[in-house]
Amino acid sequence: ASCTAGKIVLDIACGTGYGSRFLANHGARLVYGIDISSAAIEFARLRYGGHGVCFLVGDGTRIPLSARSVDVIASFETIEHIRDYETFIDEMARVLKLDGVLVISTPNARRYQVRDTAKPPKNIYHVREFDLTEMCEMLNRRFEKVSVEGQRFVPKITLQPGFRKISRVLGFHQGIGRIGKLSTLYEPFYYIFWCSQLKLKNT
Repeated sequence: ASCTAGKIVLDIACGTGYGSRFLANHGARLVYGIDISSAAIEFARLRYGGHGVCFLVGDGTRIPLSARSVDVIASFETIEHIRDYETFIDEMARVLKLDGVLVISTPNARRYQVRDTAKPPKNIYHVREFDLTEMCEMLNRRFEKVSVEGQRFVPKITLQPGFRKISRVLGFHQGIGRIGKLSTLYEPFYYIFWCSQLKLKNT
């Protein structure tokens, strides 16, 4: 939430609004929480509405905000649910200020369900999944600066007398070049892209 402190933030596909309220409570000046579901927005207004948050019913391909009106856009695991994903990115670029930052994440099609990316997603709620090259090409057409982080689960083994526990912790990779050189086995499960028209600060 540090990159949203004092900023006007768009939480696109906000769902029931928990994330929007979290951002508002941690320093954002104003958070627009937008979701296509009127039921989700009604719940969000009742549960998480109030000072610093404005919940709106809206379509990601027709965002109900003015051009160059927000400093930060948070779009987490949304683009894979949208059929007209090119227009979705265009709309986010439209409402983002020239010195603003888009943070967008999506599953890695090559790892998320371990399948041929040419086949339809197995997740019935996903319209289209993307690999690193596809996402970079789309984002680079709209933004001057694009950086990426990769997120995957790494096995962690805890040994105690008579007891062994295997859990999963989050591992991160940074940089398009570094991620692009990883073998399929070590590729991230999720990508997080940071996009701007100006030089990106360290995040």
